[in-house]
Amino acid sequence: MIYVSKGLLKTQLAKPLLLIGQHTLAILVIHHLDLYWLTWQGMIHSNNVAALIRLGVDLVILMIYLIGLRIFRQSKLND
Repeated sequence: MIYVSKGLLKTQLAKPLLLIGQHTLAILVIHHLDLYWLTWQGMIHSNNVAALIRLGVDLVILMIYLIGLRIFRQSKLND
């Protein structure tokens, strides 16, 4: 398994995987909260489609969070 991890670091997937890995707690919180924000069961009847849509929503919310975090840190440094 270690060889697989070291091999992945040399590919194009390394940077996005490292970014996601650094923010796994935020992803977990977002993933659990989107069940409360949106009622997926009433809109989508296929579990596979619902999983893909939830994954996409989670990643979009994560990007919004990271952009907001970057803006907050930059404004704090400028003060």
